[in-house]
Amino acid sequence: MRVQQVLAVLVVMTLFMGTSTAWSQGSADIDQSGFVDAQDQILFLQQWQTGGAFAPEEVTPAEQVEVEIIGVTVPADNRPEVTFALMNGAGQAIDPADLSTYRFTICKLVENSPAAGQANYISYITEEETNEYGPPPHGTVTAHVATFDSGRGPSGGVAVNITDNGDGTFTYKFADEIVIAAADMGLTHTVGAQIQYNLQGKTTYANPIFNFVPDGSEVTTVRELTNTMTCNECHTDLGLHGGGRKEIGLCILCHNPSPDNIDPDSGNSIDMKVMIHKIHMGADLPRPATDPYIIYGHNGSVNNYSEVLYPQDIRNCEKCHTGTEDHPEQADYWMTNPSVAACGSCHENVNFTTGQGHSDNNFPATDGSCLACHGPQGSAPIAEVHQIPRKAEDFPQLMSEIMEVANTTPGATPSVTFTLTQDVSGVVTDVDPTSLNRVAVSVAGPTVGDYDMVWTEIIGGNSTDNGDGTRTYMLNQAIPADAVGTWAFGIEARGNGIAEFDGARAALVANPVAYAAVTDAAP
Repeated sequence: MRVQQVLAVLVVMTLFMGTSTAWSQGSADIDQSGFVDAQDQILFLQQWQTGGAFAPEEVTPAEQVEVEIIGVTVPADNRPEVTFALMNGAGQAIDPADLSTYRFTICKLVENSPAAGQANYISYITEEETNEYGPPPHGTVTAHVATFDSGRGPSGGVAVNITDNGDGTFTYKFADEIVIAAADMGLTHTVGAQIQYNLQGKTTYANPIFNFVPDGSEVTTVRELTNTMTCNECHTDLGLHGGGRKEIGLCILCHNPSPDNIDPDSGNSIDMKVMIHKIHMGADLPRPATDPYIIYGHNGSVNNYSEVLYPQDIRNCEKCHTGTEDHPEQADYWMTNPSVAACGSCHENVNFTTGQGHSDNNFPATDGSCLACHGPQGSAPIAEVHQIPRKAEDFPQLMSEIMEVANTTPGATPSVTFTLTQDVSGVVTDVDPTSLNRVAVSVAGPTVGDYDMVWTEIIGGNSTDNGDGTRTYMLNQAIPADAVGTWAFGIEARGNGIAEFDGARAALVANPVAYAAVTDAAP
């Protein structure tokens, strides 16, 4: 019931908050950006869940920690040394001893399947864990979980393993030794850190990332399929493991396909490509009841992600796969660089080794063979089979704009003049409302506080074609005689649907909303 309430609230909010236009002013603009948009809906939902206003904690520049890794070397003792600059947001130096936490990790980026152009991190630093909280018998499942260097954090007011270089930089020396094989000296290596600074009770975080090649050559291979800003479009301020790990570039250093890098309590993979797909697929996984995706967290907390409901079409791969500013081309890797692990994380019913469940012909597959069928020229291109019908080029895109709202004085019967068009493969034509499944006008007012009155009228064949691409609908119901302030007028339209393999899909209009003065001098 709560989910249905949330959806209902968001639908109403979308209708009467409108789209990102100059009309969208007022209290619904929660982040005061000047527009009512998706971010306002996210903040609205947070308010609804918590019962209070969403107000991020104010942090002054002096309270913000900023870290830049300048260089990394691996000396003869095999304990990596990381040189970094440390200051606050005001450009003032911070003593490492004043940090509440500092942790470093290091990985190599291995092209495990050059034929498919794939690269994954493998951790140098791991720790052994056994089944402690999961189903018995306990202690029988052993994992080697990627982690941070063991010599982390200040102790007794002393910055352990950190040397002040006297020039505004510091060097952290790993406590753990690593061995870089001769064959790996030309691979990209990445150091990441979790830095936490607490000044006056406010903790701020930095997750610096640094790529280098041990033999001194230029870095040419990186893994940047997405970025933290993309995650935070939904998660607002993503922070895991106590809140100090916020950058996706740091997450993938530990959540990688290293051997035995699993949750020992459930046996499930924590490789990022597997974990993230399964979490977002959630309840839509093939076997959520009999084979749930569960990860045991801090103190044995059970996180059953098979109960998660993703709030949009799971096929919208571009939502998360955005690449980065430096590597936008990696946004397309989901369709150009497929792998058994990534595809199998959602398509659990496919046995890629035997081929069982893989098309009608039960084709076995490896990472290097996927593109033969699923490449751009294959029989089932990834982009095509993951196409969201409404985003297809030939899917009718309904569009509407409110041109004028007239006769809105108290007791008067309003009229709404609007356009209704559709775009099919770039060709835009006018649409008769009678050809659609539903076209309606909603009226609500006043706009101060909660709406006191709302009603909707079906337009059907009752609008007048003005001969200039616009239509006018005269409402049946009048504005109340005692109405005051400003009122909102919105249009909704829905097509008749186009049959798809998983159900009908109807073209929908992005609801335009206009505001008209009833007793106000201006809306």
